[in-house]
Amino acid sequence: MILNSFRLGSTVTRRMYMQRERDCAIQIPQQFNGPPASAQGGYLCGRLAALLEAPRAAVTLLLPPPLGVELETRRTGDRITLWDADRLLATAVAGGNQTAIEPLEPLATEQLTGTFAGFSRHPFPTCYVCGTDRADGMEIFPAPVPGRPGTVAATWTPAPELADDGGRARPEFVWAALDCPGGWSAMSSGDPESSGDPESSEDPESSEDPDTLVLGRMTLELTEPPRCGQRYLVLGRLDRRSGRTAWVRTALFDGAGRALATSVAQWLSVDPASFAPVGGDCVGSDPAGSAAAG
Repeated sequence: MILNSFRLGSTVTRRMYMQRERDCAIQIPQQFNGPPASAQGGYLCGRLAALLEAPRAAVTLLLPPPLGVELETRRTGDRITLWDADRLLATAVAGGNQTAIEPLEPLATEQLTGTFAGFSRHPFPTCYVCGTDRADGMEIFPAPVPGRPGTVAATWTPAPELADDGGRARPEFVWAALDCPGGWSAMSSGDPESSGDPESSEDPESSEDPDTLVLGRMTLELTEPPRCGQRYLVLGRLDRRSGRTAWVRTALFDGAGRALATSVAQWLSVDPASFAPVGGDCVGSDPAGSAAAG
């Protein structure tokens, strides 16, 4: 009886130890911001997806992830949660939604003749990915594509410092690159054919003063990481909008038109002032529809 109790206790202790081994702490460096005081949404999603070691993952952002502080990840099977003390910031799961979507068609770089809307109005100009006030950012400036309503595109050449040991961009930077173009496909569109909102074209202010959106949920499948130093095309398209929510998809293409990564995402309209560096929580903690990062 004593021996059996000892064995049972050893098994429980071993399981608890193994669980602790699967938990770890991460920190988002200050430079990888979206809004001024919180992480760039795609970058954070990519960090969590990398921990899952899965080619496809879905990440839901619940609260703005702070920068430069130790955050705790807790893993159970194929699911990871991210915590700041007792605040649940995000959840990530391997696989994600398997719903089939219409693939995006690549285009030639000669078709990139539009102007990035963020040059004239940018809610977060210091964003690491698309910020116009960042000399050290990724400089992805997605502009509307003529003849493709609701579609934006930009070129991206991953810098050497983003590379892994094999010379390819690390997953978190691929997620980051496919994040912002999705948001700009919604914020740059006056009346996309795919928006699903026929009344949007009747609002004279919709194209002059578009609302600000932040990422709430992103599912990405990475087929082949891009090589640093080579030029790629990032495409974003708004599928539809309903109230505060926009459904978008993005893709990363190489020079031959092959899709190396694809994603679908949900974005939510917010007040950009709520993401100022000083203040309390920016959004609620509803896991079904909260947004937390740009």
